[in-house]
Amino acid sequence: GDVVGSIGKNVFDVNSLVTQLNTVNEQIANIQIKGQSPNDLMDTRDQILKGLSNLTEISTTFDKWGRASVSIGDQQISKIFGSNLESTENTTTLSNVSSVKQVGDDFEVQIQIGGDTSNVKTVTMSSEEVKKFQEGTPVFVKMPENGSDPVVSDLTPAGIKTGAIGGHMNAIKEIDARVDDLSQYAKVVQHAFNTV
Repeated sequence: GDVVGSIGKNVFDVNSLVTQLNTVNEQIANIQIKGQSPNDLMDTRDQILKGLSNLTEISTTFDKWGRASVSIGDQQISKIFGSNLESTENTTTLSNVSSVKQVGDDFEVQIQIGGDTSNVKTVTMSSEEVKKFQEGTPVFVKMPENGSDPVVSDLTPAGIKTGAIGGHMNAIKEIDARVDDLSQYAKVVQHAFNTV
């Protein structure tokens, strides 16, 4: 529970930093185009990038105006820049699985869009599909353009291995392994007890 909440908070923080980065990128470009040097803004940009790298592994590229594009794996999470100064909003949002409940043969998977506890979408999955979406899992959600809720095909596990989010994911794996060990031990004890 607590670890899943921490992942949600970290995912929210990643998105908050990306929003700040998008704003700073715009300010940097607007000053560069006038032939001035936005050193303070570049320092701010670098601090934002450092904050992001503490939360998850990122790869960063810079354009000729000093704007930073950020990706996790092969998925860009910041605004997408054109060859000129234009940019387009990214429709993919780093989000997280906040709960998984079995309902009949299917599973209802709740996704906190952008890590926001007040923006939760429910996606119904089969027992096969749900294997990739355990509680806490960071996921990329491609929001449908028509404004409808996302479906399974809109979701991709983010596969984050490092930073605070990666550490929390490792903790969940470790806890699950310990619970399995305890279950096995309980079965052995029960069997031994029933044999006596």
